[in-house]
Amino acid sequence: MKNKGRVLIVGAGITGTALAALLEQKGIIPDVVERMPNWSKTGFGITVMPVGLEVLRKLELITKVRSQGHSAESLRVLTPNGNLVRQFHIKKDGIDSITMDRADLHAALRAKLSRTHIQKGKTIEILDHKENTVEVTFTDGEKKEYDIIIGSDGVHSLTRRMILPKSHEEYSGAAVWTFFLPKGIELETYADVQQVWSNREFMGLFPGSDHVAVTFSAPLDQSIDLDHYDLDKHFDDVGVLSHEIFSKMKSEEMFSGFLNEMKLGTWYQDRVILAGDAAHAMMPATGMGASMGMRDAYVLAELIGQIEPEEWHRVGPVYQNARKRVVDRVQKDAHVMGHLMLWGSPLKEIRNEVLKWIPQFVVTHSIKNQ
Repeated sequence: MKNKGRVLIVGAGITGTALAALLEQKGIIPDVVERMPNWSKTGFGITVMPVGLEVLRKLELITKVRSQGHSAESLRVLTPNGNLVRQFHIKKDGIDSITMDRADLHAALRAKLSRTHIQKGKTIEILDHKENTVEVTFTDGEKKEYDIIIGSDGVHSLTRRMILPKSHEEYSGAAVWTFFLPKGIELETYADVQQVWSNREFMGLFPGSDHVAVTFSAPLDQSIDLDHYDLDKHFDDVGVLSHEIFSKMKSEEMFSGFLNEMKLGTWYQDRVILAGDAAHAMMPATGMGASMGMRDAYVLAELIGQIEPEEWHRVGPVYQNARKRVVDRVQKDAHVMGHLMLWGSPLKEIRNEVLKWIPQFVVTHSIKNQ
């Protein structure tokens, strides 16, 4: 069957670009719009978990991403003075993951698009639902009809606001700063992920191939100006390494933001469907967000390829039925883990004692069973 339906993808981040590449494999060439005018700011480190790596295998990208990233042997949770609280041997437990530069992953996905053109600096303005199609008015004034629309335009999704106007992001309670480790700072090991769970403060070091991605997080009020916040003072309890990092860090080389979650009862309206962070943004504590988005893309591509365009109104409910229960669980696990990392005294002492004795499968089960 040659599927000739008209597909629009709104948002060309990891999820949207993966979907476009998977559709191309099936001979379906979507229109793709991206509100950002260029790719100059595509993020810092990203970790792809097993479910995401399976999608990259489908796209024949696994060898490339392995050459550009690093697969951690274990996760080491440390006290601020460097003492080991617990080491989780994730690779021995069957968890294969790759940490890499997000820009490299995005570029690898874009390189799989031989016929699809991403229209940058353009997005949707109006969605008009017809009997069997959706007419779209774009920000440049163009109008066009589509048989299905996928909104993969992130946590602040415009697509979502159009089809679910009462939906809104929920602030997780934590802020985040992320960047690459400044040159000249040496780590004890580059084989493992290292995390310091301090008193309402978190620092994570995630080795890649050429860079070490660094993340700091703490509970903060949203009225605070993150770009001018005194990080060195705030994260004083994380350990001496944080002082060295901030002394060599330039603010223009850092991303900061408040972590929002998106919890929805439904991910679609008729022929307009949400994917990735637009549908289920989650806390980054378990590193599952990007991989969940890529899995969304795979399931959607399979359904769009199997179902005739005149029946694409069926894609939304089938996709949601296939994905939502799993994603809800992963999102809940990320929420619990994210807040556990940021516990303060006296709960942090209890947390650290429990970490020493908790069976490893309790931590790895959610990641392995997608």
